[in-house]
Amino acid sequence: MAAADFQGCLAAGLMFASEVESEYDRQVDLSKYRTYSWGQKPDSGKADADTRILQTIDGQLKAKGWTRVEQGPSDTVLAAHAIVKENQEIDTVYSGWGSGWSWSGPGPMAGVATTVRTDHRIGTLVVDIFDAGTRKLVWRGTAKDTLAQDAEANRRKLEQAVTRLFKGFPPAPKADPKSGP
Repeated sequence: MAAADFQGCLAAGLMFASEVESEYDRQVDLSKYRTYSWGQKPDSGKADADTRILQTIDGQLKAKGWTRVEQGPSDTVLAAHAIVKENQEIDTVYSGWGSGWSWSGPGPMAGVATTVRTDHRIGTLVVDIFDAGTRKLVWRGTAKDTLAQDAEANRRKLEQAVTRLFKGFPPAPKADPKSGP
């Protein structure tokens, strides 16, 4: 496999390798909440990206029947954190045939090694939902993906990730095993 082919496959694999997960307090019935306010808005250093994050989360919560409260008390308080990390990966592949280096040293039949360095940015979005009365964390969602150079591609990735993040939201309350049918 040529180095360019390998690098293309590696980049394609990273581009679609988003991770989305959520966790919540199983003692809390999240379906009782209907309103929220923003306690901490994301501060990624890019105002337009932060606005898109807020609008995307607001849209998902509105679709779930939640109402954003600008002033006054709300059932929950949200905090969102947007983190961008520069990442570097170094991968080496061996052809296994031809002259070059092998575990037994240089020589015939040792093969050719190709090393590829890939620089990319990893974006992580963490959304926390706190009970406004108790101030306890009741739900956390995390989405992580490799960012593209294109702002439009990143906007699509954000929308897809937040949609997946809130897909099963709010989680159904756990049935009390003591209550019986």
